[in-house]
Amino acid sequence: MGQVFAFLDTKNELYDLESKRDALQAENELLKKEILLLQDYEYIESQARKQLGMVKPGEIIFYVED
Repeated sequence: MGQVFAFLDTKNELYDLESKRDALQAENELLKKEILLLQDYEYIESQARKQLGMVKPGEIIFYVED
């Protein structure tokens, strides 16, 4: 019986590691796409506006509360 439990534990560990690997591969793909986006000036500008609230000279920001 000891070998059966060891086998099941190893199988569960393998399943967990495969799940983690899949999640990391998905995250890696997202990061690769973001790297490509960060080479685009318009994307960088939109992110600066969105995340940092940056504006061009002469522009006025209007904040609308939800």
